[in-house]
Amino acid sequence: MARVYVSSTVADLKRERQVVIDWLVAADHQPVHSYVAATETVRDSCLADMERCDLYVLILGHRYGYVPERGNPEGLSITHLEFRRAGELGLPRIALIRTSVPDISHSDLLDPARNQRLRDFHSEVRQTVRPAEFNDEAELIAALSTSVQRALGERSRQAEVPRATGRESVRDNSPAVRQHQRPASQSASNGPSPATQLGKGWWSTTPGMLTGAAAVIAALIALFASRENPSPPPPAIPVQQPAAPAAMAQPAAAARESSTAAEYIAPALPRVVLAGPAEASFEKYRPSTYTVLGIESLPRTPTHYALRFRIRLLTRSSMDMNFWDSSFRLLIDGLPSAPDSNLNEIVPGNAAKEGMVSYQVPYGAHVQALRIIHHESLGETADLPLRLAAAKTPGVAAPAANGGKKPRNVQ
Repeated sequence: MARVYVSSTVADLKRERQVVIDWLVAADHQPVHSYVAATETVRDSCLADMERCDLYVLILGHRYGYVPERGNPEGLSITHLEFRRAGELGLPRIALIRTSVPDISHSDLLDPARNQRLRDFHSEVRQTVRPAEFNDEAELIAALSTSVQRALGERSRQAEVPRATGRESVRDNSPAVRQHQRPASQSASNGPSPATQLGKGWWSTTPGMLTGAAAVIAALIALFASRENPSPPPPAIPVQQPAAPAAMAQPAAAARESSTAAEYIAPALPRVVLAGPAEASFEKYRPSTYTVLGIESLPRTPTHYALRFRIRLLTRSSMDMNFWDSSFRLLIDGLPSAPDSNLNEIVPGNAAKEGMVSYQVPYGAHVQALRIIHHESLGETADLPLRLAAAKTPGVAAPAANGGKKPRNVQ
């Protein structure tokens, strides 16, 4: 049984918090959570409880939470403080992030200041640990079960390492091993085995000595006979070696292409960041707000890389909205490019949901902006400008799939 600290805000994640606690109890773990009455302040009580736990579970939604004033120069919420304290204590940290917002009235998405703190917290969690995402209770339980089992399994393996030497000594002293590893002196003191005694006694008898003498005489006769009449060696059978195939002449163009391919170095993976605002709001016909939460570059082919955007759609009316690929275009060298991510979701009214939109971008291309199309207002658009930052990773050798031409320099 493990003591598991459960950390989350309450107003927006009350149901999810209870689901996690119920699962931990059913799995024979002891949940420990904040907001327990104590003589100390709530913050001090929470941080002290964590020191007696084996595991930390964070349920993170879209509400930053209560910010204590005393002794809190950075102005962090209790949930944020708990996350950092778990890291200081070296506890295994499990982060479960909700990607949907069933009710925006219980979130901080409409408060610019608190929403910025929330986004910073999300960014810190994603950069520190590898969170699991969930959209409903079924996905929450699946992510929780997998993460807890993995964390406790890793913790058990680390705990086994210091005891490995002691366990070997116990194994060597077990009765089974002692029976098969008797000292040689003990075996010698018991006398030779019956088989050894039988072998030595028979050769010392008259039949044994006659048998040995006959074997020696037969060996001498065979030796003299082989010297007087040596048998000719068998004739050697000539083996014809197959002729080496004539080397085929390689065309000059193919040779140049092969040489170029071997020498081609793939360009460094570009790192694309926002060059302006991260949000675009539309007020006509189903008001909504699109927010870019993150941008990631990934290698895909020798000539293209994948550019992925994590985007949140917030609906600010009572009407549902489509959250799909057709609402996004990436401007590459001045031309709009369609995504290949197959995003197709429905966001209920007065709610929010996150999704991934990805593109294939040629190395050396100029990525200018992410265009958002608001179909509900007859195609109104907003462009979020992008720019290149420092390269993510150094280039590696790769086939010259672009015909050996060097990629253009990205401006």
